[in-house]
Amino acid sequence: MHSRRSREVATALVAGAVVFSVAGCLRAGAPAPGATDASASSSSPLTATASPPTAGPAATGAWTPFTASPADWESWAPVMAGVRPATDADVSALQARAETVLRRTFTVTAVGGLGEFEMNWSPTHARVLFSVRSQVYLETHSTPGSTAPPEREAVLRGPLTVCLHQEARCTRITGDEDPGDRPHLFDTMTDSLVYLASASATAQAAAPQLLDEVRGPGATAALTTVESPIGRLDCVLLVEDAAALDRLEGKPLEPGSSESDHTVLCLDARGFVVVSPGASFLPLTAYTSMRPDVPAGFDRLPFAVHAYS
Repeated sequence: MHSRRSREVATALVAGAVVFSVAGCLRAGAPAPGATDASASSSSPLTATASPPTAGPAATGAWTPFTASPADWESWAPVMAGVRPATDADVSALQARAETVLRRTFTVTAVGGLGEFEMNWSPTHARVLFSVRSQVYLETHSTPGSTAPPEREAVLRGPLTVCLHQEARCTRITGDEDPGDRPHLFDTMTDSLVYLASASATAQAAAPQLLDEVRGPGATAALTTVESPIGRLDCVLLVEDAAALDRLEGKPLEPGSSESDHTVLCLDARGFVVVSPGASFLPLTAYTSMRPDVPAGFDRLPFAVHAYS
C-alpha cells in the first residue's frame, strides 16, 4: 500500500503540475532517441468500421514499423462508430491482442505533456527515456509484470528504478517513500516524468487484467471503433445499460475528459494501448513511431543504485 504522504504528493502533482488530456499531452516537445520526423507520418483515412475484433498478429509474427506525427494527434477528433454490445468473444479477442504485446520486443516513441519520450520493451524489462537533442537526462527501468498492481488508482506503480543522468545516480522507489515535508519525491519536474514513465508501462501491462474485469458481474460492456493516426482502434466501453448504446453512436471519444469516463480501453491492431481508463494518469498514448527491436544493452542500469533518501 502507498503511504498517505506519498498519496498526497502524487495527488498534488497530478492536479497542479501535469494534466494529461488530449489537448494537454500534445504540446510539441524535444524528440526522444529514435523519434521520427513529422514528415514521415502515415495517417489512416478516418473511416471507422464495425467488424468484430481479432486477436491481432501472432506473438512471433513480423510487425511492420509505423510513424505518425504529433500534428496528426493534435488534430485527432475520434468519433465512435458501430457501437454495439460487447460479447465474451470480443473481449477475449482484445485480451489476446493485448497479451501479444507483452510477449513482444519493441521500441515506441510517443508524445506526452512534457514532450516526446521513448519506451523500450521486452517481456522481462521496460525502459523509458526522456531526452533533449538526443541527450538523455532521465530514464526509468522496471519489470513489466511488476507495474500493474491491484491498486489501480495509485499514480506511481512500482517498483521503479529512476536514473538521473545529471546526477549520475539511480534510485529505487516503490511508491511507499515518505519525502517528509517536501511536496515531491525528487522535484516537481522529475516527479512528473517519473509518473508518466510509470503510467506508460502500466497502461500496457494492466490491459489484459482490465479486459478480464469487464466480464465481471454487473458490467455492461459495449464495443466501438474509432480511427486514429496509427489506424483503427477497437474500444471496450462500460455503459449504464443497453439503452445507452444509441446515445454513444457518432459521439466524440474525448480521452481524458469527463465525457469519456465510460471508456475502458482502446487498442490498435497490434494490441498497443492507445486510450486508457479515464482515471489513468495517461489517458492517451499518442504514438509517433514503433520499430520491432530494442537497443543493445537497454536493460543495463547506467549508474549505481542508491536507496531513496
